[in-house]
Amino acid sequence: MLVKKRQAGFSLIELMIVVMIGLVIAAFSVPGFLQALRNYRIGGDSQAIKNEILLAKMRAAANFTRSRVFFQRSNRTFRTQLWNKETDAWEDVEVGAPQPLSSGVAFGFGDMTTPPPGTQAALGFASGCMTGSAGNPGGGTAIGGTACTMFNSRGFPVDNGGAATGENAIYITDSESVQGATIIITGVIQTWRAELATDTWVER
Repeated sequence: MLVKKRQAGFSLIELMIVVMIGLVIAAFSVPGFLQALRNYRIGGDSQAIKNEILLAKMRAAANFTRSRVFFQRSNRTFRTQLWNKETDAWEDVEVGAPQPLSSGVAFGFGDMTTPPPGTQAALGFASGCMTGSAGNPGGGTAIGGTACTMFNSRGFPVDNGGAATGENAIYITDSESVQGATIIITGVIQTWRAELATDTWVER
């Protein structure tokens, strides 16, 4: 006599339990993933800004002229420019320019009120960019919505008047944290991070 064997399988209740466990695990992991993605975006932008500033510093010395990183705060981009002594004009360095900030990241320092220790006298961005004029890279008219970190031909940070300065700084935020790049008067470039909830700067 043949005996029919029942096929083994999962019941609907067992499947629902497995699905519920998966949903609970996802609920715990998604916030951590989003936080890591946010940190990756703003951290990557901060490093890209530091690299661009270093590039501008080296190009100033290599080309015996002034260079600057031109930050267009309104459209969230930045690029390196060199001063052409023959044409009396700022010219973009073609490689890699302009670079945009990541989605959700913008120029700003949120609710922070004090600058990173040992850097600026007061928290703020580098001076606005100028169009330049005959024989004067820092002359001409101001370009609205911009900030420029400028170097002379010896690689030292200067203001639009050509005087050495330690006030060149750039900050970006994603509304939860702030990261920044500061250039002290000796030309040393530092990067910083602060969670807006703590209001405390930590060097990266």
